[in-house]
Amino acid sequence: MKSFFLSFAIVFTQCVFASAARVGDSITIEGPFQGNQLKIVATYKSFSSGVMNQEQITTLGGSVISNEATQVAEEDILTPETAGLVVAMCESIGGQHVYLNLPVGNTLTCRLNTQSLNGLPEIYAKNLELIGDVVWIGPFPVLGLAQIQLNGDIMVVTNYRWN
Repeated sequence: MKSFFLSFAIVFTQCVFASAARVGDSITIEGPFQGNQLKIVATYKSFSSGVMNQEQITTLGGSVISNEATQVAEEDILTPETAGLVVAMCESIGGQHVYLNLPVGNTLTCRLNTQSLNGLPEIYAKNLELIGDVVWIGPFPVLGLAQIQLNGDIMVVTNYRWN
């Protein structure tokens, strides 16, 4: 576990300087939820003074139910390196490696029960507090999610963009 956090800290330190380059990174997650189509679009919108401005728009059945703007501390900005590292270190944080055939391709993910997120880096823990019963973390931007299971419904990443 110590080696995971040391590796994670080293990657974060190297990636912090590239924070402004993450502006424009985005992810779209879609799927059925309580009989309607749920769509979440999360985007890094702008970066200034060590803070990333993130926008997340959630629609249900085609109607916007949430449009949230949040500020993400520089050390919590998800990069390709940190997303890949979490997937690679999956078993050390209590997860299980699973390949998923997603609309964006066949992808190695880390399946985690959200009730047992012990040891998960803060960047993910913040995003997963209220999302799903089971999540599959993947090498994807902003939220780092590949798939979410909530009350039997499954939502998957349908589009993403790393700058």
